Amino acid sequence: MRAEAQSLVAEAQLTNITRQKFKEAYDLHTAAVIERAEKQILLAKYARQLLNMLDDTPVVPGDAHQPYAHAESARDILNEAEDELRMWEPNVAPIHSSAGHLGTNAVPGQMAAQEHHAQTYAAPVQTESHVPASTTSYDTQSQAGEPFISSEQMEAEQQRQLDTEAAEHGHYTTNA
Repeated sequence: MRAEAQSLVAEAQLTNITRQKFKEAYDLHTAAVIERAEKQILLAKYARQLLNMLDDTPVVPGDAHQPYAHAESARDILNEAEDELRMWEPNVAPIHSSAGHLGTNAVPGQMAAQEHHAQTYAAPVQTESHVPASTTSYDTQSQAGEPFISSEQMEAEQQRQLDTEAAEHGHYTTNA
């Protein structure tokens, strides 16, 4: 009977942690999908403005193409697009979690009334452009599992992985 009880506890612990981590992972994933979509919409609008500046007038053989006349306007549009990307901020609904109610053994435990509140996870947003990434804070008071990694720690870890992969393939990078 004791082994069966231990097995049930272990199963409950695994289920609780799996659900919590699954929810956290999909929170991050969906926030990233939303960010990418919103930024792609923004860039597509500016790209359409640039398309209107292209001269598609047919040229007769032997005639020279007209020089591009909208260089300054195009530069202004690109600058506006970059500024909007820099000013972009995430606006996603928070994902609430009751996993903070788990005791230290990953099963629901008794907590003081003042500590009995749901956690909210906010996803960090990673970008591939030169535009600075937006980040939000994490709740590091979770009692179930390890605390979240800060965006700086995550970026440093990603850089270490890139450097390791580059070294394995014979490419060497220098960090300035």
